[in-house]
Amino acid sequence: MHFTLSGAILFLILFQIFFLQQLHGQDFEPYVQTLPGETIDFAMVPVEGGTFDMGTALDDKESQPDEQPLHEVQVDDFWMGVYEINWNQFEAFVFQELDSIARINEKDLSALGIDGISGASTPYVDMSFGMGKDRYPAITMTQYGAIMFCQWLSAKTGIFYRLPTEAEWEYACKKG
Repeated sequence: MHFTLSGAILFLILFQIFFLQQLHGQDFEPYVQTLPGETIDFAMVPVEGGTFDMGTALDDKESQPDEQPLHEVQVDDFWMGVYEINWNQFEAFVFQELDSIARINEKDLSALGIDGISGASTPYVDMSFGMGKDRYPAITMTQYGAIMFCQWLSAKTGIFYRLPTEAEWEYACKKG
């Protein structure tokens, strides 16, 4: 398998986004995170850390230069989402943010000296490109969009969520 940030890792991060949680002092057990005020949840599983060989050997003809050299990496324990983030989960973030911007009172803004606000534009086309939305994996978002989703999820739950590092992703993929 080849894992490069510009290739497989970026593709998988953007199209199959898994979220990690760093909890200190909690049981290292699978759990389900329910969002307050929403009907959606996230199933999380623990991934026990360890040491693995990251990258590829120098003599591997099919490897990319940024995958070399093969080197040992230590990964700490972490949690990872069981499933990809689906459209129901992602749209709760996208459309809630648009709704909250729309509810801001214009008089309140001018009292603060603010003459305008901006936010994400409503998509012009079906972002699933006909591949299905209801509980299907969310696709076509940027890495920045995925990071903003993590920030929203963290603010909503009070627990820190983030995208996996390249090493964590490769470790989880190799570990199965």
